[in-house]
Amino acid sequence: MVPVGGIPLLERLVISCRDQGIDTFYFSVHHLHEQVRHHFGDGSAFSVRIKYLEESSPMGSAGILHRLENHCTGTTLVLNADVLAEIDWQKMAAFHADKKADITLLVHPNDHPHDSDLVVMDKEDKVTALHSKPHPTSLVARNCVNAGAYLLEPLCFSLIPKDLPSDFGKDLFPKWCQELSMFGYSTPEYIKDMGTPERLKEGEEALLSGRVQNRSLHLAQKAIFLDRDGVINEDTDLIHRVEDFHLFPWTASALRRINKSDYLSIVVTNQSAVARGLVDEEGLNVIHSHMDTRLGKEGAFVDALYYCPHHPHGGFPGEVMALKKDCACRKPKPGMLLQAADRFRIDFSDSWMVGDSERDVLAGRAAGVTTVGVRTGHGSKNKEAMPEFLFDHLGEAVDYILDQPFARIENEFMQRWAKKTTEEPFVISIGGQARSGKSTLAAALARKARRSGIECTLISLDHWIRAEKDRTTEEKPWDAYPHDTLRKNLEDFLIHGKEMTAPGYALHPNESALPHTFRSAPLVIIEGVVALSFPFLRESSHWTLAVETSVEKRKKRFLSFMDWRNRPEETESLWQNRLQEEVPAIEKGLIFAETHLTT
Repeated sequence: MVPVGGIPLLERLVISCRDQGIDTFYFSVHHLHEQVRHHFGDGSAFSVRIKYLEESSPMGSAGILHRLENHCTGTTLVLNADVLAEIDWQKMAAFHADKKADITLLVHPNDHPHDSDLVVMDKEDKVTALHSKPHPTSLVARNCVNAGAYLLEPLCFSLIPKDLPSDFGKDLFPKWCQELSMFGYSTPEYIKDMGTPERLKEGEEALLSGRVQNRSLHLAQKAIFLDRDGVINEDTDLIHRVEDFHLFPWTASALRRINKSDYLSIVVTNQSAVARGLVDEEGLNVIHSHMDTRLGKEGAFVDALYYCPHHPHGGFPGEVMALKKDCACRKPKPGMLLQAADRFRIDFSDSWMVGDSERDVLAGRAAGVTTVGVRTGHGSKNKEAMPEFLFDHLGEAVDYILDQPFARIENEFMQRWAKKTTEEPFVISIGGQARSGKSTLAAALARKARRSGIECTLISLDHWIRAEKDRTTEEKPWDAYPHDTLRKNLEDFLIHGKEMTAPGYALHPNESALPHTFRSAPLVIIEGVVALSFPFLRESSHWTLAVETSVEKRKKRFLSFMDWRNRPEETESLWQNRLQEEVPAIEKGLIFAETHLTT
């Protein structure tokens, strides 16, 4: 009866169930039951029927329900009345019917698994064991929490001990999971017990912010898809032992931010170690149990995890022949993302894929999500499939996705676009010092355009940088751009609409420079340190932007960039060279920008 957002929790549950077609309720009551009866009566005021099962003494969560043996003749939903929830019960009922289950438990990950009842399920979602709280400190398990909502077939009521206290989690489910057909229905929808003042406050904040309602699978969801090895944890190649699994120091805090946002966190990972015979699926589950347990201790979790155990190539000692196949789930194919989208009703256009390899980028592209690379793991040292955004690690990527630092500029772009009066390409030029954030801004505007149905060509002037082997030792960084050639290419592209091919530049020593061809589009975004240095380009642009940031931030990013390039020994000399030679030259062009943006 505690009010949340001005309405008692129990009333919220009744209304939610009623609106999904449930019209008959039984309330198990004991302590202060008069308050419940006075508020609800026979239920007619809420357009439902309510009957009461009054306990003379506490009977536990299940004890008194044996009285329903001859009353509940169909599938029955049993709910704890101290939870704030917005669940698509019909979706859960469809799962229950598909599994031909006697009992289905609603399960989910949460940020406090250490003091929750944990459910163990096999890969078919069948419940094999339960761990009731309190847990031994040594327990390692998947973050799969009994959420306090169950679908029961009539048989179950006859198995509840008559006139004896009993609890579903402690007394009945551990036994029933061995004797009956019991499954777990996992959902990212909002359901949280309000058993402490802190959780009550958190739940009310989530309700008022709209997060409770928005997480319902009645509505489309958005997700941040995450590769595992190299993104969440260090990649030591074909991890098949728990002792080789090490979370990055920023992973838990990044996931906590996602957990508190409107995004789902979904891991999609190739695990060919299973097909190679290095670990079986049970062993892989042990590794993921350790991952969940470690994250749970820091108040973080992933909403769902999909893995591909296959590998298309043979010839490995101990390989599992049944798993050697060209499947639909192994990245770069988008199969795992498609499975998640079907299960959780995910809108790909509003979702992201964070990975460290070309496979992740290609899988994300195939699904239609925005791709993000990180410099950890394989380091996004891609030859052909470059991500739309690139950050140092998962923490930075999540901060960008959730903070939306360029939202104001994106909105200003849409206003300018709406006012354009010519059919010629709308040209945006973005300049700034190296490592100032201009390429991220350009990618943000391009993403905004595509999501608004605007065809866009994004041009990075770095594609014209001459390879180091083609430069003389006396040349300064500024001279790496072939200014005359670049100016001529841009004039032909913007004035005459000619197709333009850049020679390409390999950012990483392990990459090969590949030519890039650009074709005109209604929107053209051009970014680079020299973007505002050409009077012709400034005059041909409908909007010029200068991105600026502090020297300290730029140096930090430069140090990280050079470390990624495996050239840390050259960092200080190159940095000083840039400060002395390149920065003043760039500043001369930036003063002409119409808009100055500080990151």
